[in-house]
Amino acid sequence: MKSFEREDQRFVDTAVDAVRRDAAIGELIGKRRVLFGCAMVLSVCAMVAGLVGGNAASATGLGLAAGVPWILTFKYEAELRMLMIVRRLTAP
Repeated sequence: MKSFEREDQRFVDTAVDAVRRDAAIGELIGKRRVLFGCAMVLSVCAMVAGLVGGNAASATGLGLAAGVPWILTFKYEAELRMLMIVRRLTAP
C-alpha cells in the first residue's frame, strides 16, 4: 500500500509544480506514443498468428503480451488528461 501512496504523492507534487507538470506532459506524450505503437504491433501480430493457423499458444501469448502495453497506454492517457486539466485550470 505504501507504493500507491508514494505514487499518488508524486503525482500531486508534479501536478502542483508548473515546470514539472509541463515536463511530465511532454514525457507522457512520448511514452503514450511509443506504447501505443508497441501495443498495435503486438495486437496485429497476435491476430496474424491466430489467422495463419500456426501455434495457438503463440497467438495467445502475443495477445496476452499485447495487453500490457495497452494497459500502460491507458494509464498514461489518464495521467496526461489529468495534468492537462490541471494546467488548464491553473492558467491565468
